[in-house]
Amino acid sequence: MRAWTQLAAGDHRDAHATVAPLLEPSSRPARATTAVEARLVAVRALLEEGDRPAARQVLRAALDQALPLGAIRPFTLAPSAVRALLVDELVAGDERGRFAALVVAASHAGNRSAAAVLTSREHDVLVRLPSLLNLDEIADDMAVSVNTVKSHVRSIYDKLGVGTRRRAVLVAHEQGLLTEPTADRGATGAPLFTPSG
Repeated sequence: MRAWTQLAAGDHRDAHATVAPLLEPSSRPARATTAVEARLVAVRALLEEGDRPAARQVLRAALDQALPLGAIRPFTLAPSAVRALLVDELVAGDERGRFAALVVAASHAGNRSAAAVLTSREHDVLVRLPSLLNLDEIADDMAVSVNTVKSHVRSIYDKLGVGTRRRAVLVAHEQGLLTEPTADRGATGAPLFTPSG
């Protein structure tokens, strides 16, 4: 609690120092999730310090530690900057990536407000955005022009209130828009990384 308070006050270095003993491999906190929470404090502090690569590594350690516990809640309570970093883990397609997708989806479970406003073709584009396909490849996959895909992407961004592909994927996961069974694979069979795998 003290570390989160320090972060809220802008004392990210003090917050990082406060949780440092809990980050040691020999640390045995009373609650198993305390170490996960400590790592999330460290992630936020490292992001504030501008050290994104180190923040990403600590986030991965937090995910690996939370996975066997099924500890999703610490991530859903983390600041949005920490949750946004989870998007990097969604493309892995491994157990950590699937867990990260569950965490992102749980952040705003039940909020499907944008689902009603997306057209079916926009949804077809949206489910391909988490893949590693570029817009030309998405257009080929859908058998449409790249300009059509760009138009759909702009519309998706407007409807989701985002400005980047990464943010669109995060918000779509948060709103449950990428958890439909049809979102598992594109027409070419390329895997699309959703909470179900």
